[in-house]
Amino acid sequence: MATRNYPAALADMQLVTSPRFPSPPTPKNILRLVRCHLPLGQLYHARQALKQLLEHAPESPDARKEDRRLAKLDTILNTLRRDRERQDWSMLLIGLDRLQKELDAGPLKAKDWLVWKAEALCGQKKWDEAKAICNELVRACPSDPEGLYCRAKVMYSQGNLTATVSHCQEAMRCDPDLANARTLLRQARTIESLKEAGNTAFKAADYKTAIDKYLEAGSVDPANESLAITLDSNRAQALLKSALFPEAIDLCCKILRTDKNHFKALRTRARARKAHNELRPALADFENAAKIAPTPKEKSEILNDIKNTKILIARGKYVDHYKVLGVSRNASDDEIKKAFRKQSLIHHPDKGGNEEKFKEVNESYTVLQDAQARRRFDMIDPDNPDAGAADMFGGFGDDDDADQMPFGWDGLFGHSARAHAHAHSHHHHHSFTSATSNPFFTHSTRGF
Repeated sequence: MATRNYPAALADMQLVTSPRFPSPPTPKNILRLVRCHLPLGQLYHARQALKQLLEHAPESPDARKEDRRLAKLDTILNTLRRDRERQDWSMLLIGLDRLQKELDAGPLKAKDWLVWKAEALCGQKKWDEAKAICNELVRACPSDPEGLYCRAKVMYSQGNLTATVSHCQEAMRCDPDLANARTLLRQARTIESLKEAGNTAFKAADYKTAIDKYLEAGSVDPANESLAITLDSNRAQALLKSALFPEAIDLCCKILRTDKNHFKALRTRARARKAHNELRPALADFENAAKIAPTPKEKSEILNDIKNTKILIARGKYVDHYKVLGVSRNASDDEIKKAFRKQSLIHHPDKGGNEEKFKEVNESYTVLQDAQARRRFDMIDPDNPDAGAADMFGGFGDDDDADQMPFGWDGLFGHSARAHAHAHSHHHHHSFTSATSNPFFTHSTRGF
């Protein structure tokens, strides 16, 4: 008892208090027998031993103390049963701690109490702690149906259907009448069958059937959060393959509200956003997914997605200034000037033209009329403009170098130059009316 090895101590006390033992039981040994039964959850046997003790020593203070303790334990256990029935897992764990303190016998040993604790931990999604308790139960008695069923419930709560089925089958081999195991087995098999049907349809590119099967599987037990996440993740991938991008994004958002670090949901949402042309949110999702990628292969794939998304974002920045003016890349300065005059006349706001297009024309001319800026623009890769001509020129010395280029480096892509053009659009507008501001306007253009 000093080492709290209560099963061994109980065996010894049962021997020395047995009628077959050569000497009659002493009150001290009967008291020890009571105290061995209690930590093991054997309250009925503890009461029987206590009754025997009270017959031998009705005035024993220790006997009265154990009698009061048994009454208190009954109250605690009744509360525990009520909390378990209500699935009030927090209160159940608090009650089990109270029970442990009242017993003052170290960690709980009784099988039923350990099962209750595992259930409560599952209810609070503390899977590792619940699994540790179930492992202890099965290790102590590999053929105990309650322990096997408890472990099956932990596996089921984690979404592991294969392990759930095998543990339920083993529990029913040990106790064919274990109704809970039969019910869980039937439920797990139903979900597993529907999920496999969804997987088969997905592999056959029958995405509509896959979506329906995953949805049906999830409806079997909506309360199982782990399974719901897995099935929703599979369904989101099928929605993505079906080009139902908004639906896939919404479903991934639902998953990520429950588990913000769900890799597959992040990756699927990123790909759906990319396909839906939500490039910057997609890039953010890809970058977050890269941080939690479970394998080097998946991380490599995500990094490639990041690279491709950045290229698409960069293409959105790129403005082909030659195309805007309607000239070839080898156009002469005179051809560029003539094209500028022509496009300016077409798009001038005072002549019913588009103001944004007019600004773009000014921007493009701003770049191409400057020899240095034009040379740098010619060296940009349209598929990856952000790779930067800085690399082609050996890199800028510091941030100020970019600012010292004509109209800023971004002007080559169509950003700061456009802002510059906006500021100058009034200048050009004025030049049409005053015929004084722009040297590239001929006399014939000054009249309007």
